[in-house]
Amino acid sequence: MLNNLFSKCRTISMLGTSLWVPVVVASLTCILGLLLSTIQNQIGILSLISGLVLVMAIQFISIILVLEKVVPYSVDQIGSLRDEINRVIDKNSINFLLDNEQLSDFENKFPPQSEIWLVSNDLGEDIPGEMFFNVVRENLKKGISYTFFYPKTFEARARAQQLSENHKTFGDIKCIALSEDFFFLVPRMDFAIYDPLNRLNKRCGYMGLPNPEKSGRYHCFMEHKFVDLLIGKLQTLFHGC
Repeated sequence: MLNNLFSKCRTISMLGTSLWVPVVVASLTCILGLLLSTIQNQIGILSLISGLVLVMAIQFISIILVLEKVVPYSVDQIGSLRDEINRVIDKNSINFLLDNEQLSDFENKFPPQSEIWLVSNDLGEDIPGEMFFNVVRENLKKGISYTFFYPKTFEARARAQQLSENHKTFGDIKCIALSEDFFFLVPRMDFAIYDPLNRLNKRCGYMGLPNPEKSGRYHCFMEHKFVDLLIGKLQTLFHGC
């Protein structure tokens, strides 16, 4: 795919070089005009004008040929290249880095009767009015169970209680407070683990990274060994609570 893209780039580069033809012809015209002016006294004004008209005609014909042969092909190649680039960098085809909207869409399509673990330092994106609130509610209705892990801070405790009160009538939801020691290493990261016990053979996880340029997060796909390590740690903390 990328080789094809680079080939098209080289083709357009060659076409761009061809567009220098009119410039070269114009430069030659100026040089020829200077030469003609030096011999004006020898050939006369009528001959000079005739020569200039002939050169202008040649230049006009060359430009017409370039416009007819090169420009349409260049436009087609540029359009094809643009389509190829859009297809290659289409964010919907990238699954290792998702924004909030993409992750919510992924979570919303997760199979019923599965399980999702969410680790958040403040539960800020799961409370009423935020993007993931309705996703959680609809998934609870489908039979998906949720477990939220959060730090033992006043803000997180209040939001955990708010989550529990808003969702408890719709399905299986648990809120587990963990020691702040766990969040000391990841003060602004979130983790979403899907099918953590791999009952559906769909276990995967995403790490939420804050986006400094705008609100929201980017969610990076986690390597399976790291997901297993995180699950083991959470199970240990969970049973120790």
